[in-house]
Amino acid sequence: MGNPSYLTTVDLNDVGNSTVVDRFATTAGASLSGREPQGMAIWQSPDGPRLAFGFHSNTSDVRQASVFYKSEFV
Repeated sequence: MGNPSYLTTVDLNDVGNSTVVDRFATTAGASLSGREPQGMAIWQSPDGPRLAFGFHSNTSDVRQASVFYKSEFV
């Protein structure tokens, strides 16, 4: 537990190629058991756009989902 996951910016504009543009480390959800990335989306909140991302975790053999967000990157 506690290892970072990475949010990665990928340029998919070149047909047949993809280029990693940037990576941001995140410890969001670090306390989750078996944190496994599941997806990302743009959340249009009243406070402005947010990058939302979800993790799957197992707790007592129960599959759970948690959603976190970033509103700024540094």
